[in-house]
Amino acid sequence: MKKNLTAILTAAMITGAFTVTACAEEASANVFVTISDGTLKLTQEEITAKDLNSDGKINIDEALFAAHDLYQGDKAGYESADSEYGRSLVTLWGNDCGSYGYYVNNTSAMSLDDEVKDGDYINAFCYTDLTSWSDTYCFFDTHNAEGNEFTLTLSAAGWDESYNPITIPVEGAVITIDGEKTDFVTDAEGKVTVTIDEAGSYVISAVSDTQTLVPPVCVAAVTEAETGEVDAETEEAAPQNPATGVSLSLTAVFAAGVAFISGKRK
Repeated sequence: MKKNLTAILTAAMITGAFTVTACAEEASANVFVTISDGTLKLTQEEITAKDLNSDGKINIDEALFAAHDLYQGDKAGYESADSEYGRSLVTLWGNDCGSYGYYVNNTSAMSLDDEVKDGDYINAFCYTDLTSWSDTYCFFDTHNAEGNEFTLTLSAAGWDESYNPITIPVEGAVITIDGEKTDFVTDAEGKVTVTIDEAGSYVISAVSDTQTLVPPVCVAAVTEAETGEVDAETEEAAPQNPATGVSLSLTAVFAAGVAFISGKRK
């Protein structure tokens, strides 16, 4: 009986240890954080947020704290506090503007206590119009784009007469690439086709002359193959000049053949 009891206790301890370890491993989340105060400060940076309050889940507050801790270090510039509406922002990226917004996957959050999970996109921002509160949260229909030409749809978050959340197309917004204005402008449906010639990673956003837009973000990846440059690994071997070993294009080979025949006829 003593041996059985020892075996049971040992099994229980092992199970308990495994459960604690499993919980510890689950108490973190990899999320993508964007922060702005009229201009972008962070753009979809991947952050590992940890369960600081040990409640078994990750919330917006913990994700924003992790983002500031990673990118601002000792001068975190971040503060939150409990309020009658739940946990709320006090300082964001060193800015104590007094009014903030935060969205998860482009859906308005109730408070910083809202839970986030792996792969979620968090967008926190300072209101810049503290008089009429005209700052408009807007977003593209995708977080990431690929290729040297792609079509995006820009929508704004709004509410109907019954205060139900709706989305509204953003017309006439000028697309920016890495902060620079372009000639690309959204149409009446909020759509725009963007073309980028050079390979690289680009931050796509938008500004408007008629609306105060919270900067939307789409990260575009353009590769060399998509810009028309030939990948050396897939390039077909060009024919070579037997005398010099130099590669020739098909046009050059054809021209050389014509010249050779003409010479033989003389």
